[in-house]
Amino acid sequence: MVANGCKWLQMVCKWLQMVANGLQSHFFLGIQIKSFHLGKIMLIRLPLVRLLQLLQLLVISGGSSNERIVTLKKWVNLRELGIKREDSFQIGTLVGFIERNPFSMETKISSDILDTIEQNKNVSSFPYEEIDPRHAVPELKNTILPWGIDRIDQFELPLDSKYLPFRYGENSVVYMLDTGIYTKHVEFKNKILKGADFTGEGPGDKNGHGTHTSSTAVGETMGVAKKAKVVPVKVLNSRGSGTYWGVIKGIEWAVNHSKENKKCAVINMSLGGGFSKILNLAVDAATANNVLVVVAAGNSANNACLYSPGSASSAITVGSTTSEDKLSTFSSYGNCTKILAPGSNILGAGISNRRAIRYASGTSMSAPHVSGAIALIMSKYGCASVNKTLRILYDWELRGVIGGVPQNTPNKMLHIPNKHDNFTMIPTKQPTKQPTKQPTKKLTKKK
Repeated sequence: MVANGCKWLQMVCKWLQMVANGLQSHFFLGIQIKSFHLGKIMLIRLPLVRLLQLLQLLVISGGSSNERIVTLKKWVNLRELGIKREDSFQIGTLVGFIERNPFSMETKISSDILDTIEQNKNVSSFPYEEIDPRHAVPELKNTILPWGIDRIDQFELPLDSKYLPFRYGENSVVYMLDTGIYTKHVEFKNKILKGADFTGEGPGDKNGHGTHTSSTAVGETMGVAKKAKVVPVKVLNSRGSGTYWGVIKGIEWAVNHSKENKKCAVINMSLGGGFSKILNLAVDAATANNVLVVVAAGNSANNACLYSPGSASSAITVGSTTSEDKLSTFSSYGNCTKILAPGSNILGAGISNRRAIRYASGTSMSAPHVSGAIALIMSKYGCASVNKTLRILYDWELRGVIGGVPQNTPNKMLHIPNKHDNFTMIPTKQPTKQPTKQPTKKLTKKK
């Protein structure tokens, strides 16, 4: 009965959507949606067409889950408690599990080792994306240079239509926690390593978001780190929907995989959702295990500290800028935003064919610029210390160049040296040494 009702509601949604499309509706509704999605945390002005699409997705996803995620204060043998390996996780010293049947574990685990318990949320929504019709380009051409990578290797506007980084990302790996990657695209020739799927859909990208972000990070012609490898870790499905649990398992897998393969690695998460202490702890645990995590700040035009994983203390949370060096109107902000990078009208790979391209906007598009830059740094200096990598990244950033940045938000723009620049590869800024005081000579009275 319930299934039949859901099918009926889906048909109604589709019919209403066709009507709205036919009317070319311009009605907008204010709505706040806390969900796990592609860098989109809140839709402030939602067109009627998209509201109906969202309603349809909510019906398909089945709404929120009764599952709970639990973290423990110390390690215990979860298998002795009947918890399967796939239902548990360990990232460094952070240990936890998912409780499929609510409250079933409370009598088995002592309260003195229980730490945090949260609901495993499962809600679908849309990313902030826009295709600019003025720049509609059906297929990739070698002469096309995305303005984002053109901007980050120079100090100021205007753009010079060149991208000449000091390095191209050899021996570095970007773990892309997203919707998967369209592996046949020409941007990824010999770049994709075998990944993992936590959605149940299998490999590939039927959404397009993960393909676009990956091309910005490591694409052959459109990427920041053109010789880096990428690993698709699929945590969002074809509707752009995922769960906290799926993302946490994706982080665990990426950290373990990078250790096994002994490669310099960075995790990119162009996604976001409501505040989650456990998800933030997972990000911090990855960083503690020497894997930096870059995340989208969100497109709510709101404080990024209200959401996860952007509020994680160790996350490199990225806000979005325009080609005019202004903060994007949709970009989240606040002191949790660590750095800004291009995110409006970014050219990237599409999924309709092996040379397809499209323009999209969002902090989802900003984050892979930073992930690519970190891959360049690790390619040159290795990855023995996350602090050293961060010191270089933040030393090179351009300060105070972006307009429209709120006072509580760091005005720091991503920058990587051009190979023709005269720059110091490893920052040498040291505290000013105080001059050594000479001992004062004691005056003595002459006899």
